[in-house]
Amino acid sequence: MLGLAKTARVITTAALIMIVVFASFVTNASPTVKLIGFGMAVAVFIDATIVRMVLVPAAMELFGKAAWWFPKWLKWLPHLNIEGPSSARPAHPPQATAGAIPRHDAH
Repeated sequence: MLGLAKTARVITTAALIMIVVFASFVTNASPTVKLIGFGMAVAVFIDATIVRMVLVPAAMELFGKAAWWFPKWLKWLPHLNIEGPSSARPAHPPQATAGAIPRHDAH
């Protein structure tokens, strides 16, 4: 629920922008463009309100940890870590070289 609380404003704002853009297609003279614009505006509204704000959080609450289950048959997918290492320490600390003179900067 914390994720929903933090992202609700962004989701709602993005959905409103898309709804306004798609609704503006209704002013076009072509009936096809009007229909597509109206349909897309309604679809974005339903997705942003019902699906993302009601159904997804409810399903995640019902499934609990099972909502994050990863099928074993998908283990062949590569593991991508775009955020870098999880610890604050570097994976391999720098090694001191023989004969290196330690620096002591005076402030």
